[in-house]
Amino acid sequence: MLNMIMRRLGAAVIIFFLVSILVFALILLVPGDPAVAVAGENADADRIEAIRSQLGLDDPIIVQYWNWLTDALTGDFGNSLVTGESVISGLTERLPATASLMILSVSLAVIGGVPAGLLAGLRPGSVFDRGASVLATIGLAVPSFWLALVLIMFFSLDLGWFPAVGYTPFTENPWNWFLGLTLPAITLGTAGMAEIARQTRAGVADTSRREYVQTAYANGVPEHRVVGRHILRNASIPIVTVLGLQVAGMLGGSVITETIFGIDGIGSYAVQAVSQRDFPVVQGMVLFVTIIVLIVNLLVDISYGMINPKVRSA
Repeated sequence: MLNMIMRRLGAAVIIFFLVSILVFALILLVPGDPAVAVAGENADADRIEAIRSQLGLDDPIIVQYWNWLTDALTGDFGNSLVTGESVISGLTERLPATASLMILSVSLAVIGGVPAGLLAGLRPGSVFDRGASVLATIGLAVPSFWLALVLIMFFSLDLGWFPAVGYTPFTENPWNWFLGLTLPAITLGTAGMAEIARQTRAGVADTSRREYVQTAYANGVPEHRVVGRHILRNASIPIVTVLGLQVAGMLGGSVITETIFGIDGIGSYAVQAVSQRDFPVVQGMVLFVTIIVLIVNLLVDISYGMINPKVRSA
């Protein structure tokens, strides 16, 4: 188990450095001069040159990359070219909103997807199985932005049950926090719930046909014990896999969801930074999200070892 974790950590470090090189290189290829963005288009040449020197833009590329990377590894992603705010401060300030949205979205996906897939997999070909398959297909096919607009029109504008935009911190008002994130969580979690239901159904249906499961049924073992001890445990690896992928996908989807619902989170921060060509914010955000995804993938790999002894001893 320890060897597996160390191998995954080594791979994560390599991926992180490759992503850092890619992000740094892409920023260099983007049209526009960061010094001009800071000084303003009407600034004189001396002012622009002074800012270039201050930002280290006159240094060789490898020196610029090394200085940027070493600062980033210590948590210093630089300052916004637009507001002058520390990038890490901007990220941590907006992290609670995005984290809250992610927690509710993942919870919805798991609570809705796993039971639906389990029941469908235990009764393949049944009315419930066919209905769940149709709903899962619809959930994967519906664009998130369209779903968001429909939810806002019906539940916010027509019924007035939920706010259309905005975010209330949990510490200020837990109930308003929940109401404000309900529609965004449904928007972001629907596709994940559909995919988890499909993978759970496939895993449960496949495991239910195994000889040891049929033997347990033949020996009179109660169904709930067979499901809990054999079927769900052995079918959980693909579920954990797709859950890890969905978390990464939801981070990307939060860009659209937060923008539509007016949530001041990391996703909307990304849109703002890209539109303003705020390079340090874009670089810091990509590295920040990369770290989160790598941590999630590491947790998924550790879960494999806890679920399957063969993985643990490999």
